[in-house]
Amino acid sequence: DPQVTRTLSYVDIQDSWNMNATAIDCIGLNCTDSGNNTNWTFVAAASTGGTGNNRARQRNAEAASGGGGGGGGSVSTGTGATPFVFVPNYAPLATRLTEAQRKAREGSLALPTETARRILEIREALITRFEGIREESDRLIAEEEDRDQELAEKREADRLTLAEKQREDRIASRIDAYRTEIARLEEERKDLAAQYEERREERLAQAIALKKQEMLAKEVALQKEQEALQKEQEENRKEREQRIAAQQETKNAVAQRKPVAVTTEAVALRRNRLFLVVDASPVLYKDVPLDAWYAPYVAYVIEENIATGYADAAGKLKGEFGVENPVTYAEILKMAYEAAGKDLPGGVPRNNSAKGSWASAYVKLAEDDHLAVFTPALDVNTPATRGAVIQTIL
Repeated sequence: DPQVTRTLSYVDIQDSWNMNATAIDCIGLNCTDSGNNTNWTFVAAASTGGTGNNRARQRNAEAASGGGGGGGGSVSTGTGATPFVFVPNYAPLATRLTEAQRKAREGSLALPTETARRILEIREALITRFEGIREESDRLIAEEEDRDQELAEKREADRLTLAEKQREDRIASRIDAYRTEIARLEEERKDLAAQYEERREERLAQAIALKKQEMLAKEVALQKEQEALQKEQEENRKEREQRIAAQQETKNAVAQRKPVAVTTEAVALRRNRLFLVVDASPVLYKDVPLDAWYAPYVAYVIEENIATGYADAAGKLKGEFGVENPVTYAEILKMAYEAAGKDLPGGVPRNNSAKGSWASAYVKLAEDDHLAVFTPALDVNTPATRGAVIQTIL
């Protein structure tokens, strides 16, 4: 902690990462750069000849032997706090560390770049897994659209078939009516002929001729209309045969495709919502869109059983993950321990807000592990700060 005052005779700095905005200045002081230090200044910027570490060690040696003014020095932390105060003529720290102590000290330091690389690998694995879910979703949506198109085509074909049958029935009914009318006219003609036989030959002949002309005109008209109807009927037959052939080809093509069952998963995909199977039960998360940036991370914590969302009084999941809700101290503690795979202890925690709740065992384990965040006075049901979340996870 550089934000306090320390009086030292000698400092050996190694594997130090100064996170302040201003570099710590050690030029001309009794300190040694042992390597792998970030945001420390040991050598003046515009010097020439030799390495910076050698010049720093030379000045430190001069300071240790009384040279360079023979006084102590200060190191600025860039935070406005009181600087370090160094006293020369003291044995270096490196000479007082055993080999085992140095190896233990070096092995306890972790490089930030290694942590970043591991985080990136985990993120890429999550994205790859989510892309697989997205591709499967696209395939199911395409099959669902094909099935809807097939049903629409079938309904249209049934409608056309019914309309055609009704039209053919009307044509047949009209043909029967025309035939009945022709038969009636024929009977009427016969009756007239019999009547006219009793009259004079001339009037009978004229009447018969007139009636024949009338009947002939009607017969010609009926014949033409009947021919038109028969022609239309033939065209309908050909159109029906072509449509039946096209429907058969469509059925053959559809028969080669795998039918899509209307399932909860298909409904989820159609609504663009996350669908997962949790403890052998399908769950549709209504508040997690598939195209949301956080969807792959929510899917990961659900699949790993770290957090599965809200449940009702019977323990059945309601399909709500609560992405818009703030995370409480109890919730982040549960997720951290579930991810770590730790066993829950028995007993009652000292924290009053956790007693008698689902978080009781997790808070008791946090107290046993001496997690600084979870004090007896903390209300674990309040929203957790970002700092508390990071501290709990780490």
